[in-house]
Amino acid sequence: MESHKPRDPNPLDVWIGSRVSERRNAVQMTQGQLAKGVGISFQQLQKYEAGKNRISASRLYEIAEFLGFAVIDFYPKRREEAAKSVGRPLSFEEQALLSGFQRLQSPKERQAVKVLVTALAG
Repeated sequence: MESHKPRDPNPLDVWIGSRVSERRNAVQMTQGQLAKGVGISFQQLQKYEAGKNRISASRLYEIAEFLGFAVIDFYPKRREEAAKSVGRPLSFEEQALLSGFQRLQSPKERQAVKVLVTALAG
């Protein structure tokens, strides 16, 4: 008799679930509020956010609509990004900071940002 072994979470499912959690927290919504808003149990939402259960396209659309978020923004720009970040994807603030930093053309400006962030971090 074979024992059932739980599947390893798919990195993309983990990524998307963590993005749902981040967005929900950013709009100061509880799991119960979001779950009720899209017609699922909060336990199911917990499984989605942990990447244990895959979110269907139609459910992701409902979640995105309820949170006021674009579906495409739940996905990484590249699949490898999700695979590398199973531990912890970047928060919205970290992504915004990184995106802004990448747009800086001047090496002096980049150095100034690095010095500022390093000083603030202590």
